Amino acid sequence: RSTSIEASKLVSNLLGELQEVDITDLDEPRGIKKLLRKFPILRKFVTSVEKIKAKYNTIEKNIDGIVQKLEATRQIAIRDNNLLQKQFENNCDYVDQLEDLIIAGKIKSQELEDTISTIKNNSQDYESYQISDIIEYKNALDKRITDLAMLRFAFKQSLTQIRIIQRTNMMDANNTESQIAMTIPHL
Repeated sequence: RSTSIEASKLVSNLLGELQEVDITDLDEPRGIKKLLRKFPILRKFVTSVEKIKAKYNTIEKNIDGIVQKLEATRQIAIRDNNLLQKQFENNCDYVDQLEDLIIAGKIKSQELEDTISTIKNNSQDYESYQISDIIEYKNALDKRITDLAMLRFAFKQSLTQIRIIQRTNMMDANNTESQIAMTIPHL
């Protein structure tokens, strides 16, 4: 899934940014560093607190941006699930409608079968084209019933597939939320 892959990349970027953080950089220089800062020529080789703070401000902005993208990815997964739920419900309705059509078609097919039997038993009362028209109509109806049954089967399979995708989306959304909470506990 693309949202899962995107979320994984964003979490990797977030962890990469967090690895850049070294709290000891914020300490005032001591020892040799403090001594080196007293000499103007060597001062530029010693990292100043201001530079370190600027670095961390940039990292903080990057982290905030990544967290916002992760949250957006999580929201997309939740939105997708809501759309999938509507599709699931529509497909359930279609399955029910198809079932009704199949039952009605089978009833009509049986009626036609009975009519054909009656006609064959009383063939002198009917023309041959009438019998062949009814047989052709019944064969077309039986084919349509088979098509509807295959369509119903496909819709039933889609119900399982939708649920699998929904579960995956929710796992991704929950994992993203957990990763944000574990990585940056203050959120």
